[in-house]
Amino acid sequence: MSPHCRFRREPSVLVAATLLVWVGARGSLDAGPERVAASGQEATAVASESAAAIAEALKLLPRRPGQVALIDPAAATPKGREILAKADAFITKGGRVVYVNLDSEVLKGARRGSPIHLCMLAAIIWHEMAHIAGADEAQAQRREEGLWKGFLLEGRVDRVTALRYLKLMSDRHQ
Repeated sequence: MSPHCRFRREPSVLVAATLLVWVGARGSLDAGPERVAASGQEATAVASESAAAIAEALKLLPRRPGQVALIDPAAATPKGREILAKADAFITKGGRVVYVNLDSEVLKGARRGSPIHLCMLAAIIWHEMAHIAGADEAQAQRREEGLWKGFLLEGRVDRVTALRYLKLMSDRHQ
């Protein structure tokens, strides 16, 4: 599980990356036609499955983000791919969009319908939303952990796995 990433420098390394899916304020999901046309059925299926996973994760949040975009690291610059290899999701400095990495292991699990991965994806998006609202890293981590604890109490995730993940999250503070 890779850490979240908040790009403060060099967002231009991602400019070439193709945005596959946008989730607008109303929660509608649209696959980017340029990606679908360029890569055919396989890209369409991945975009569709990713959009569905993101939509399911958003249902778990207390409120929805303004926009979520799916980003393809393969279309980024080499520096962008290097950065994205370490990030499940990110925002750009001063940005209002949560970008979700198409190659994220968490997203891949969520696409398979794994409940724990859907909850993890929701918590990751929640973390990035905290940054958009002005939270620093420690505050964003606390918000993410708070949401995760709620999932644990609600029984949405396996207790043992959820507690292990919570331990990993709390270890970030040290």
